[in-house]
Amino acid sequence: MKKLYISILLTLCSLLTAQENYSKTDKENLLAPMMSSYIGTSGTEWLVDGGFQVDGTLVLVGITIGPKFDLKGVDVKVLGKDGAVPKSQDWSLKKGKFKNINTSATVFIVRLSSDLKKVISASRFPWASASLSGFALDKRGNIYLSGRGKERTFTSLSTNVKKFEVPQFPSKKKSRKKNVKPKVFDANYIAKLNFTADKIEWIRHSEAVGKWPQLRALKNGNILYKSVTFDTLDANGNRVDRLELTKPMVPGCYTVNEVNGEFAYGHEHHWPTGREPWRCPVLKIFNSDKTVKMHLYDWPGPLVGINRSVSDSSVRNIQYMEDGNLLYSAWSDGGNSVMTG
Repeated sequence: MKKLYISILLTLCSLLTAQENYSKTDKENLLAPMMSSYIGTSGTEWLVDGGFQVDGTLVLVGITIGPKFDLKGVDVKVLGKDGAVPKSQDWSLKKGKFKNINTSATVFIVRLSSDLKKVISASRFPWASASLSGFALDKRGNIYLSGRGKERTFTSLSTNVKKFEVPQFPSKKKSRKKNVKPKVFDANYIAKLNFTADKIEWIRHSEAVGKWPQLRALKNGNILYKSVTFDTLDANGNRVDRLELTKPMVPGCYTVNEVNGEFAYGHEHHWPTGREPWRCPVLKIFNSDKTVKMHLYDWPGPLVGINRSVSDSSVRNIQYMEDGNLLYSAWSDGGNSVMTG
């Protein structure tokens, strides 16, 4: 039985908790894990994210490719009409990945007691129906998931399913491939599950364009859903706001300032230098009316940067604090980075 250890997750949770209120004597123990546990089945699975519900229950979400998802002594609920049981997956040492992962992958949700000693519930989507990239818990403990999935399977998961139309962007590159197979997962989705993760309340989906969707819970109870656009959804799955950009979003990070409604978006782009694509960091801050407030870094050419610092950097994580200040971190391929000053 494989074991998915979750002490790292709890270390981060303990860190966030300790940051709010700690004494001088606690500082040296700030990174000490509070608890440690594991889950595992006879199949192949991995964790994607997790968080605590309002009653202290730990929710863990991830992806399983089978051929089983069996937790000892726990009945696993299938959320919808199940698909065919997948075959065992072979690990490709040459490419370092599983073969045909999309033909069997599905999403699982496991809820553990606050002391991590008991599995309260376990559920999963039908086999070969969806993968997972985003997770959020609202202030009531309801569970939100996002990722890529099969559009034709969504109506078996929930009776409340609606499709969002998304803008289409012209492709810069013409594909030279002939007889391209259609995508196994042909839709981006966001799904709301109830507190106990045994029912999907609703699903909203769109064409699988752009990057894999991500989620963030807002204090007012709404959910920010980032795929090709920024969509704000209420708890009933209604879209209350949308931001459309002039070009599809690239992989990046984003955050919302709940003090004044501003939001920020950090990412990178590459310049082909003839040696190695140099990353150019990008940080955009938008006003609440969706106009651009600041556009930082993002030089319009393959420049070295400023003050002889190297531009090979990327904005990797951003977060507005409760007082409205923006905290962000960056990655650089070397110490002589434009991000240091």
